[in-house]
Amino acid sequence: MGPDNVAGDMTDPASVLPPMDAPRRPATAVPPGSTDCHVHVFAPPGHVPFSPARAYTPAPGIDAVRLIRMHEAMGIGRAVLVASNVYAEDLRATEAALAAHPDRFRGVALIRPDVADSELDRLHRLGFRAIRINLVLAGALRMEHLPTLAPRLAARGWHLEVQSKPETLVEAVGRLMALPVDVVIDHLSLLRPQHKEVHVGAVLRLLDGGRGWAKLSAPYVGEPGDRHYPMAAAVARRFAAAAPERCLWGSNWPHPQAQPIPDDGDLLDWLAEAVPDAAARRRILVDNPARLFGFPPS
Repeated sequence: MGPDNVAGDMTDPASVLPPMDAPRRPATAVPPGSTDCHVHVFAPPGHVPFSPARAYTPAPGIDAVRLIRMHEAMGIGRAVLVASNVYAEDLRATEAALAAHPDRFRGVALIRPDVADSELDRLHRLGFRAIRINLVLAGALRMEHLPTLAPRLAARGWHLEVQSKPETLVEAVGRLMALPVDVVIDHLSLLRPQHKEVHVGAVLRLLDGGRGWAKLSAPYVGEPGDRHYPMAAAVARRFAAAAPERCLWGSNWPHPQAQPIPDDGDLLDWLAEAVPDAAARRRILVDNPARLFGFPPS
């Protein structure tokens, strides 16, 4: 199963487990200003309607207050809120959290291809700095829309985040590299142990092109139950060696559809195992997200 968008019963999507209430503090402390670059928050039940095409229904109470409590336990001061497709392109749940914590949060939006410039400007003022395209589950935005949309993102200093299976990324990498914006590949491109060098190579090709980024997140996708996630660690190590200045870390909290639910302390310790150099980890946790998302000086 993918981390936050695997197709299920579209008529009655199953509810998912909530995250851990008391994750352990990581054994390797994170530096001040560390940023979790991939989390989701949800509105109180009944406040924002769910999409009938959603893949899951989030547990109640998964909001910014609970997220901040988890982050404070981890030593994390900032986060990037990725709008969840359970609401389709309705961004109100993410907007509310951004408005309440403008210095702590930045956002990644789901949009329609015909979004108005005035709406992009409004989202920018709220703290959005990117859009996400989902190549796993079909949404309103598709690859053919990107050549027209990307210059509009570039004019605002935004970037593109891509959720893709490895096989799809191999086919799409050339078109993504041709866009005039930075491109972030989510969740290690959902790599699993059965994937081959060509699939890892697609991300490395993006990194080598100078505008590609790798998000070292959701390592449990291909290795559920093993908190060391050795295959994912080996892949993350290669990405960090290729472009330490263009790697990010994200927890994927609250871990939609993950089984079992991971401990967030384990995910930070996994990063320390995958990237043992403290200076490189500081770039990944502090410097790179500050530059890409425009966080204020800490």
